[in-house]
Amino acid sequence: MPADNFDIIYDIESAVEAAFKLLFAEDDLTAYTINEIGETQKERPRVELMYSHGSEAGHNSTASTYYRPDTFTGSLTVAIVTNSKDESIGIAEHAQFRGRVRNIMAKSRTRLKADRDAADVDALLPWHCILDVVESGTSPAYSPEDGHLVSRINYELKVNIRPDAWPTEA
Repeated sequence: MPADNFDIIYDIESAVEAAFKLLFAEDDLTAYTINEIGETQKERPRVELMYSHGSEAGHNSTASTYYRPDTFTGSLTVAIVTNSKDESIGIAEHAQFRGRVRNIMAKSRTRLKADRDAADVDALLPWHCILDVVESGTSPAYSPEDGHLVSRINYELKVNIRPDAWPTEA
């Protein structure tokens, strides 16, 4: 399905964050994108998502009649925020929640692939697909901040614009 315009398919940050937010929601976890993280108190536990777009990584599509880069690198920071109760209990609950987040991210490798046949893949990423998701480290393991614990896990992504997403006009 072609996008209405090029602006939509090049808003990769919003598309990636929204897709991962939906994946977390499918597992009954609350997630916020960077655009939703404000000054209001958010529930805990929660996940906060921020995608940073990287460099061009080539041109994979043969569907387009003109050359446009369609593969990019990027990084997704997943902040995990939980309550810090009694320190030993809070850390144990935080570690368990962090493990649950890693499991969802591991499943995302197949859930958001270009060759996925499921009908709902278009609802997650109508004009993009995630070619690769690689964990690149956690920093710090946890840190108490204002009565809660926070871990940030970084993922390196390879994102592709779907061949059928290109608008018909340049």
